Amino acid sequence: MSLCFERRTIQGALDFELQRFRDSPLEFEVCYQPATPHPGVVFYIGGCGDPPGYSEKLLRHLTRDFGYAAVAVKYHCYHTRPETGATLALTDETLDRIRRDYFPELDSARLSLRQLVERLDEVLDETIELHAALVPGKEEYQNFGLMQALDHVYVTEYLERQGLNADFSNIMLIGSSHGGYIAHLLNKISPGFARVLIDNCSYTSPPLEYLWNVLEEGALEGCEARLETRRTVIKCYSLTPWKRCVPPEDPFYYGPAAQAIRDLSHAGHLSTMARQRDVPYQVFSWNAREGDTLSPAGDKIRQAETLRALGVDVHLTLVGEDDLDGRVLKTLAHGFDASLRGLFQRAHEQMAPPPPARRRLRPDRVSFECVDTRYTFQRTGNDDFPVMLNLEKF
Repeated sequence: MSLCFERRTIQGALDFELQRFRDSPLEFEVCYQPATPHPGVVFYIGGCGDPPGYSEKLLRHLTRDFGYAAVAVKYHCYHTRPETGATLALTDETLDRIRRDYFPELDSARLSLRQLVERLDEVLDETIELHAALVPGKEEYQNFGLMQALDHVYVTEYLERQGLNADFSNIMLIGSSHGGYIAHLLNKISPGFARVLIDNCSYTSPPLEYLWNVLEEGALEGCEARLETRRTVIKCYSLTPWKRCVPPEDPFYYGPAAQAIRDLSHAGHLSTMARQRDVPYQVFSWNAREGDTLSPAGDKIRQAETLRALGVDVHLTLVGEDDLDGRVLKTLAHGFDASLRGLFQRAHEQMAPPPPARRRLRPDRVSFECVDTRYTFQRTGNDDFPVMLNLEKF
């Protein structure tokens, strides 16, 4: 079987909330069989960056073994871990504390983080906690969902215009953790985008402990990533321009409205989504039965119950020790170190047959009431910006 694997770039979504442009093009990967009609399209949505080559292997598997066109979008702020290319920058507060308590002569511009930590390891008699921002490449930052979801809409519109020979009325999404979160948000703001969603341990609203500027002073128990050396514990947080401890009129204020649009269990919003869908919708979800503080089982149960009440066919599997098989589900840590090939296979065996291939119907606009702000996603007819977001205070 001849497979074609390509990497392409297009214009990605803007940050409509903060009115910021992006400086780099949106990259994506697509795998397909030339001159062959595909019965559907699978989007693999990575979490916070993947090991090199992982997405290509998964896309080739989905196309070769299932016959689908397969796509992976390297969405805005895709690589947010040190092991996948993000850099670390100590916060100003941390640098001031190091100068005050340990190295008054510190010139942070001349020392790398590694060198600074090595010096602390040499002189300290006790372990101290440091705070650092995870700085992704391409001068990007964590928008936490909306830009990332819209990036997938933009790629889909592009591939349809380019004539990829696939049934775009039969789209499937698969993602773990943040990838599953984006998948749910994508189907929320673009009703009917996907017919099937496969979700492994996604959270139902942004974990605010990931966002440094959004945290209240002293509320730093959690973090996005944690690094340890002999005498330091470095808690890492996503770089974001959003702020919580500013007046509500500040343009970067992260308030209840911004959190509400990102809430994937909001009954009113999910009802809006359900009313504007034109095809049945299936969700296959795996989550830890207990112990996952990032994606608590209670949150996933509430999300599933809300979706079921709206007619969505939800298959929620709560995983315990007895469910680990060492092949698909390997540990009880967040994400189970799961085989996404295996999860896709399990979901695929239970998927309802897709409706006959047809033109994909998309609402021209969809609006969500978020506390004091109306978020409206509007189709434009513009090839570069096919969907735009308008915010209106009320």
